[in-house]
Amino acid sequence: MIVVAITNTDRTRDLTPTNSLTEPGGKHNEEFKNSGGGEQFISFIEKELMPHVDSLYPTALYKVLIGHSFGALTVVKVLINHTKLFNAYVAIDPSMWWDQQKLLQQAG
Repeated sequence: MIVVAITNTDRTRDLTPTNSLTEPGGKHNEEFKNSGGGEQFISFIEKELMPHVDSLYPTALYKVLIGHSFGALTVVKVLINHTKLFNAYVAIDPSMWWDQQKLLQQAG
């Protein structure tokens, strides 16, 4: 098994699917101003990180994506929109409240 952990410099930017300044309950949060970069982060994983790991190690075809909180929100986004990128998905306590539950509505 190869475990790849990604150190994050801006988790709100990288792990949220849309730009939103709203917390649960409608409270405005200016710290979310850089949010919504999830698709670029997923592209990095698919087009740069996975090929790099594959070039360095004898990898298997079976890949699992695991995340917690905002990371789990990304897991759900990948499961919905990039279904074939991984073989299994583990979303631990995903922040499905994000952006008035837009991803939850999309999944339904």
